[in-house]
Amino acid sequence: MLVDAPGVKRDVISLRRVAITDLKVDIERACDGAALEAAMKSADVAGKWAASAWGKKIARQDARANLTDFERFKVAVARTKRSALVKKALAA
Repeated sequence: MLVDAPGVKRDVISLRRVAITDLKVDIERACDGAALEAAMKSADVAGKWAASAWGKKIARQDARANLTDFERFKVAVARTKRSALVKKALAA
C-alpha cells in the first residue's frame, strides 16, 4: 500500500502495519503531496480524527504523558476522592 500524509514521507507499507479507518479523502490518481494536503484540509481529516474515539484516546494519552509532578499529584488526589464517593454510594 502506498502511504502519504502530512509529516509522513510517501512510502510503501505492508497492510499488516496499517489500521484502516472510515476517514476518506477523494483524490485523483497519482496526485502530488500538495494536492493531497489540500484535499485533506478540505475534507477536514484532522478534525474528524480528533473527534473520533481513537483520536481522543491518543490525545488523552499524550496529555497524561506530559503532566508535571504536581499535576500527577492532583490527578491522584481526585482519583482518591472519587473512589471514596463511589465506595460511600455503594455502601448505602
